[in-house]
Amino acid sequence: MEVFSLLFDEATRIPEFQFHPKCQALEVSHLIFADDLFLLSTAKSRSMNVMNSVLLEFTALSSLSPNLHKSEILLLGVSDEEGMELCKILAMKRGYLPIKYLGVPLLSTKLSLKDCFPIIEKIKKENYVVELKSFDFCWYASVGKVSTAEYATILE
Repeated sequence: MEVFSLLFDEATRIPEFQFHPKCQALEVSHLIFADDLFLLSTAKSRSMNVMNSVLLEFTALSSLSPNLHKSEILLLGVSDEEGMELCKILAMKRGYLPIKYLGVPLLSTKLSLKDCFPIIEKIKKENYVVELKSFDFCWYASVGKVSTAEYATILE
């Protein structure tokens, strides 16, 4: 995915590409998590054409392509007619918020604690013991009561 990032970073320098307004200051154009890819831009056909050309170039270089049956375009503030035209460019269906990603809803507003509760609970269940051990280690190390070697012995 490093190659894709390089291709997309280069494409953002093309005048036709416009960053999403909330992403412009940091010039964030895409996010990659494991095998998931989020492309971010304004909902304009020029930007979609740039995205499409990068996807096609990446496919030609790597033989990897998006699964169009699972892929969606999330468009905010765009009419149904405009949305259909933008979806045609990338040959993907239109999705609607809220959707869940890793158990947390993706919203167009700020997440509340309630929105994050499922993922917080999952993290607590899976990592509670590790977090406590890490916290204890940091506390002991910072206070200077126990050396790293002594702490490892305490945990055993």
